[in-house]
Amino acid sequence: MIELYNKDNLKVYVDSDEYKIFLVNFGNILQLTNYTSLEIRLSKRNIANCSVTIMGNTVTLYETTSIAAVADITSNMGYNIVLRGSTKAAATTFDPPVKTTYTLQDSSSLTSYVLASTQIPPEYILQDKSFLSTIGGPVNAPIEVYLYNESSCEIDGVDVVISAYDNTKVKTLEDVRNVTASMYDNSSITTYRDTVVTINDESKITRINHP
Repeated sequence: MIELYNKDNLKVYVDSDEYKIFLVNFGNILQLTNYTSLEIRLSKRNIANCSVTIMGNTVTLYETTSIAAVADITSNMGYNIVLRGSTKAAATTFDPPVKTTYTLQDSSSLTSYVLASTQIPPEYILQDKSFLSTIGGPVNAPIEVYLYNESSCEIDGVDVVISAYDNTKVKTLEDVRNVTASMYDNSSITTYRDTVVTINDESKITRINHP
């Protein structure tokens, strides 16, 4: 592994010299990129104790202390992302050539922007006490979310596929039209009354009215 950066409470390790890191936005943002398929903007102001590791097609971000957003993944054309610790991040999905996976662990959280034109949206795996919020969603492909432990999510989009276990909680937003949900253990889902839901256990649903 190559130590690409080690200061400002941030350590970056990569497995190739194709990755570069440099300051932008008047020195407030560190931009990590390979110029073709990955771009991550890291907030110097918000980072308290963070590491970023890129190995193969997996990027792991691990912030141990900060409760503010530390990373904005502005381009991801094929990388799987793992958030650990207290990492708070945002990500924008355009149209990657392959399906990517976002795995959230510990108390990490992700705000994921998915364009309506996206043909291959990412899938999301939530563990521990992590939290996911999606904004927007593809017209022609479902958003898939898998929840475990005590994780939770608020999901936007048109079509949503949920698999939930343990003590997880799901809320679908008002633009969601169709939900396919597999709910187990003490998991629960909240949807609007006009959302079409196919579910294995009706007792897991709470229906709410539009505001």
